[in-house]
Amino acid sequence: MLSQQQGFPLLGFSVPLAEPGSAPASGNYYDAKGLDWSCQQGSLTVTIDDFGKVSDTIDGSYEGTFFRDGSPLTVTGTFSVCHVGDTGDV
Repeated sequence: MLSQQQGFPLLGFSVPLAEPGSAPASGNYYDAKGLDWSCQQGSLTVTIDDFGKVSDTIDGSYEGTFFRDGSPLTVTGTFSVCHVGDTGDV
């Protein structure tokens, strides 16, 4: 479950890719004040540039528009995360 610590923006997303490519994703964004911004279907795209084996990295980028009280916020960036094996209870 995604949770936020005040003072640090947090973005979490789920994307149906297991290889390099781009796909629409669902996600949540919490700003530095801890406010939750929602993502409308199709307004977040994640691109996987490198899908390393388990214990290597998954590298990519994201771009999306999130909304709070009707106001839009565009969020873009890159990521490099450790590829962990499936646990079966995700």
